[in-house]
Amino acid sequence: MLFIISNSDSLRKKHGYLPCDPGDQCALRKGSRIGKLCDCSLPGTCNSFLHLCL
Repeated sequence: MLFIISNSDSLRKKHGYLPCDPGDQCALRKGSRIGKLCDCSLPGTCNSFLHLCL
């Protein structure tokens, strides 16, 4: 069990995975580009217009 937890932590650090709660800002627009700040927890998704987890 400890190996699985430490392995998933290394994946989060490696891929920049940060969990977002519903209502949090999940993306940031800079000019014509949109940068992802974090990943919305399931079943939520990042709204591309509001840039919030829904």
